Amino acid sequence: MEKLSLTLKFIIGLSVFLCIIITFSRNKVWESEVTLWTDVTKKSPNKPRGWDNLGASLVEIGRGDEGAKYIEKAIQMDPGEPLAYNNLANYYQSKKQYDKAIELFVKSIKLYEYYFTYYNLANLYKEIGNIDKAIECYKISIALEPRYPMSHINLGNVYLEKKMYQEALNEYFTALKLAPREVMPYNNIGLIYLELGQYDDAEKYLDLALKRIPDHVPSLLNLGNVHYLKNDFIKAEEYYKKALKIEPHNPKVLINLALVFDKLGKKEEASSALKKAIEIKPDLVNEIRLKK
Repeated sequence: MEKLSLTLKFIIGLSVFLCIIITFSRNKVWESEVTLWTDVTKKSPNKPRGWDNLGASLVEIGRGDEGAKYIEKAIQMDPGEPLAYNNLANYYQSKKQYDKAIELFVKSIKLYEYYFTYYNLANLYKEIGNIDKAIECYKISIALEPRYPMSHINLGNVYLEKKMYQEALNEYFTALKLAPREVMPYNNIGLIYLELGQYDDAEKYLDLALKRIPDHVPSLLNLGNVHYLKNDFIKAEEYYKKALKIEPHNPKVLINLALVFDKLGKKEEASSALKKAIEIKPDLVNEIRLKK
């Protein structure tokens, strides 16, 4: 128990450390797509589009090896179809065979410069840490189709990673014009204002995020961070507890609760929250040390 107490003191000492979440997106329901395209391939087995779309849908639900066979079948039937190469690239990306995936995305683009292929390629570059190439591809995607909000959101995310805050804000505000119900831009705008110390603006946009999705854990956590940094520890505790009720095994929420409990003099609760966080993710303290 003494060791735990010392660890807690170390974490509390990092007053600037808060577990802040940036939200990213990927919400699509693909199960019905599999049913649809299975039916299409039965009725029109000689049309490559059905096989390609069936394969792509299977990749999305984690049945990638099966799906890849159908996509390859579509390519054999029509080697000039660019979207089939895009979909096969998605499969290889899911397998972390990045060089093969890049090769297929590039082949797709050579056949047709489709904005979504550049968007997917940008996501791959971001995944492997090539942020400059990701930015380049997001920009091309936007030039080809400026009305797709996710290109703006993800470009904003990479700008945020590079701490290019104004550029990120520009992309998020553009995304909100295109998709005002999307929660991620509100959360991430709030996060930027939080990073800049503009706490009232941060609170405004995080509140807007929660109006759209009241149980959005990243926004609850970030709003708790706003109040923590404003020294309103009671309000911070309220938001952290709301987040914990939704995700009781989220170690980042538990760490922030440990921070605020300590500020409120609730030493036993602080130790308990920290202990639970470490039980869930034992290397968490080491990660925090690296971020000092």
